[in-house]
Amino acid sequence: MEIKQDFKRIKRATATALVLSALLLAFVCTAPQLIMHSLSDEVRPMLDDAREAVLRGEPEKALREICTANELITNKRELLMLFFDHSAVFTLEEAAESVERLATVGDVEQLLTELTGIETELEYMLHLNAAEVHNLF
Repeated sequence: MEIKQDFKRIKRATATALVLSALLLAFVCTAPQLIMHSLSDEVRPMLDDAREAVLRGEPEKALREICTANELITNKRELLMLFFDHSAVFTLEEAAESVERLATVGDVEQLLTELTGIETELEYMLHLNAAEVHNLF
């Protein structure tokens, strides 16, 4: 009788462990892309607004948009580093900081190029396969 109860407990614990493992795997495979899509959806309109402001000759507005975008990227750094290759996260952050510096200097041509660089890096990270073992550990 006691062996039967122990077997039922082991069976229940195994089933629970399998369900929890499946949920964790689903989270690890979907969360990174959801996080990147969310960040991209927030940052891209700011970059577009900054580009338009630069072209219209409104450097103050461009700087505000760029600073806000940079702040969003910086605030999500730790979360991104949980799921993505750290070098990609650092590259994105460095590009955002570079754009902010260029906006204060007023180098319009280089600023527009660097804005495109941020968009390229966001696009690259959207397509990274984040659920790889070397990215997780």
